[in-house]
Amino acid sequence: MKLIYKSLAIAAVIPSLLLSGCAKENSPYRGEERSVLLQMNVGTRAVDELDGTPDPAESAINTLRVYAFVDGELAGHFYSADASSLDPGDSGGRRFLMDLKMYSLGSRNVDFYVVANEKAMVTAGGSRELTDRTTQSELDSFTFTGLDISGGLPMCCRQTETIDFDSDAQDNPQTVPGHEGHTLLDRKLSFTLSRPVGKLGVFAAKPQGEPGRLYITGISMTRARFVNYLMPQNDPDVFGTVGSPASRELSFIADEIQSGLPETADRTDAGNYTPVLDEAYYPFENPWGSGTWDAPGDARGNILTLRYRFDGEEERTGTVYMPPVVRNSYYKVCCLINNSGKITVEYTVADWDDEDVYTLDFAYPTYVNPLMPPGGVIPTYPPTIYYNSDPDSAEGAFEVNFNISAPVGQEWQPTLLNATQGDYEVTVWQGGQKMSPPYYPSPDDYTIRIRALKPDNVGKKIDFAIAYVPKWDPSESSMLLINGQQNDTKWPGSDDPQIIVVEQIDHV
Repeated sequence: MKLIYKSLAIAAVIPSLLLSGCAKENSPYRGEERSVLLQMNVGTRAVDELDGTPDPAESAINTLRVYAFVDGELAGHFYSADASSLDPGDSGGRRFLMDLKMYSLGSRNVDFYVVANEKAMVTAGGSRELTDRTTQSELDSFTFTGLDISGGLPMCCRQTETIDFDSDAQDNPQTVPGHEGHTLLDRKLSFTLSRPVGKLGVFAAKPQGEPGRLYITGISMTRARFVNYLMPQNDPDVFGTVGSPASRELSFIADEIQSGLPETADRTDAGNYTPVLDEAYYPFENPWGSGTWDAPGDARGNILTLRYRFDGEEERTGTVYMPPVVRNSYYKVCCLINNSGKITVEYTVADWDDEDVYTLDFAYPTYVNPLMPPGGVIPTYPPTIYYNSDPDSAEGAFEVNFNISAPVGQEWQPTLLNATQGDYEVTVWQGGQKMSPPYYPSPDDYTIRIRALKPDNVGKKIDFAIAYVPKWDPSESSMLLINGQQNDTKWPGSDDPQIIVVEQIDHV
């Protein structure tokens, strides 16, 4: 059986230490104001526990909000009310670029809060909501009373990072439209988002060969907590002393239970049972519960009640005393039901995310600049190509090696900026094999080959570049620096560090 996984890769643009105009007379951040950037990619993956198909409600990212606090004061904020308008990121996620203003003086501790799908949290009377003015203490104590999963499941993170605001990335100032002249910080961060609720799965079977047809007639949860915190709480007393006195009826599947469990089968494997919840149930966090399913524990714990019958017989009831409910944990309750009225329960508790949990990876492309020819020495004369009718020959072609090692999943594409289609061919090779796009980072060098396809273009110059769509900003493609730096280009005949100019000559 497959557990439910969700991974998230976030490479992020996080807020500045101080917004423009907010410097205090004795502030340690006072200094020259500048705009800074960090890169963000938000992605998710969630799979159904039995057949591996995506669960849309659990994988959707509909809204996204990021806060940064320094010494309890709001230092930066980002919000997207429609994350679907952002570029699709890894595994169905989102990518974006966030622009911040700050006063940069060394390293500071920054408290980050990331909240996804906040609209999924239903508050009492709808009176509470997150805004750009929400304080750090309000975030720490924010509660909700219900879930509206049409807005996705809420996810959150609270984490402190030390940021060096004097350490800039290699490619500055930025030229991305809308962020021209701003400074990208050279910083990698990792966060872990988790759901503030648990997940319950209920499964049923009868022993193999057991006579009679088994049907579930109802499932309910009693003493479930009716208030849940968004952020983790350290003191269990904040959860109060009383749960909801009412039972919550859960949606169930009334079809006949077809699963017959052999005596030698693994009773803890939900794949050997039939799922009986018609839709997932997400219980609120609860620090109290029982140490065993068939004995009462703390009076404030959750109690699961399963009602069932065989054929036309009277309805019977099975009771499961649940363990404490931990946020972001998945509870699989497997019930083996005999016609005699005996019920045996095995429940397992696992982290909802057993793979790379919500990895937030801040990464600017890592690659070699300038590009080098296969011989390892840049010539002292401008590069040239000439026509060769043999398509399998490298003779007459212009070749350079290219190495890009990060971030994972970053696509890149060799590009001719001013070439007529059909006049030239650009191919990518690795290990002697011709590669097909898309091209991704690799520990091994690529070789980029440009061939002239027509002999009558002698004297024409083409601009060779390497384009990529930044993982943090899909609005427009950008070009890597492949010819040194501004005012320090390496390939002769090219003054632009993003371009290598190649001229077609007549082969003698």
